[in-house]
Amino acid sequence: MPTKKIVFTVQNLGFTGCDDGLFALTFDLAAPGGRQLGDGVSCVHVPSDCPPVAGCRGVVQATFTLAFARGSLTAPVALHELWLSESTILQVTRGKITPGKGDFAGATGSIGCIGTVRFTETDVIPKIVCVVRVARP
Repeated sequence: MPTKKIVFTVQNLGFTGCDDGLFALTFDLAAPGGRQLGDGVSCVHVPSDCPPVAGCRGVVQATFTLAFARGSLTAPVALHELWLSESTILQVTRGKITPGKGDFAGATGSIGCIGTVRFTETDVIPKIVCVVRVARP
């Protein structure tokens, strides 16, 4: 089974609703060199109960849907969060890929992300890198 690795950074966070969760974050997927790869949605099912206090740790349960030019992937994920300050969170995300659509039909694999999210009065600034490992039949 051939394996493919896709590396992307999370860009341009936005907020929206989702049908089967509390709320969703939208984001663009950019290759490390900046080329646009697609877009994603993180539908949050169980938010962390951690207040924005340095040292607080929490876990968010969500579903990522990642749309690329030739297909899409879905993965239930756990976002492990550590508040570094009142405005910055360190996130480590792990999940398993479920069979996707298009070129990813029947695919399995994993996703892992690490980085920070900083909140300002006017913006949410992600510095997150993700690696998707996809095995296709």
